[in-house]
Amino acid sequence: MILVAIVAEVLEEYTALLARVVE
Repeated sequence: MILVAIVAEVLEEYTALLARVVE
């Protein structure tokens, strides 16, 4: 499903951003 791929990509971006904020 395309929607799942989009959600996974957004989640990955969000996780990377969160890691930067925490660090």
